[in-house]
Amino acid sequence: VVNMGNEWGRTTSMLKVAVGTSGRWQKALEATHKAANGIGVPIEDMVESTSRLVQLAPKTIPDYKTSLKFSTLLRKNLIATGASGAETASVMRQVTQALGKGIVNGDELNSIMENSPMIAQMLAKHLGVDVGQLKALGKAGKISGDALRDALFENADKINKQFALMPITADRAFTTIKNDWQMAANQTATKISEALGHGLVSISSSGAITSLANSLKGIIPLATSVGNAIANVFNKLAPVF
Repeated sequence: VVNMGNEWGRTTSMLKVAVGTSGRWQKALEATHKAANGIGVPIEDMVESTSRLVQLAPKTIPDYKTSLKFSTLLRKNLIATGASGAETASVMRQVTQALGKGIVNGDELNSIMENSPMIAQMLAKHLGVDVGQLKALGKAGKISGDALRDALFENADKINKQFALMPITADRAFTTIKNDWQMAANQTATKISEALGHGLVSISSSGAITSLANSLKGIIPLATSVGNAIANVFNKLAPVF
């Protein structure tokens, strides 16, 4: 329960940093829960990727709502095109880095072209070029993060329709159940973890541990005396044996 509370506390902390500590973060959590269940991905993964985009690419992704929309479309596209879990994680990481730089090039562009060719096609169409020209444009620094964002948003309907054709697999269905459980149970677990944390801090600040340690120090002279006495006895008995 404590570990569960710690993990959920970390998740909500990331969300609060991205959204703010006002009541809005709870609405954002509910929206993220809905989006994660709609895709079939762990809610904590959705919160982390969405929050990172807001923090690392504030110019391109100005708020959590925009970030959630972008993350949802990106994940839907990757799932619809058959990307593996590792490939999805790689693209999410590379896209975040690209948007953070404000320029899509190098490894980030290569990852998109290799693991998500459909997004590469959308990006090329948005820029008015062929897919084969993307690398040259990227090398010249002419593909902005805004272009990647807009290319995805322009094709939102297409992405959603393609994703809707995907079968709901057992693992995706199980993930939604797990998300529902986490939303219901983790808030309680977090409160338990926080209560234990406050209790331990109180014990530490009260000086009780220091007092106990000082008390143990008082035993040291006694233990030394006992040890010396035992040694003297054996030294005196040694000649007998």
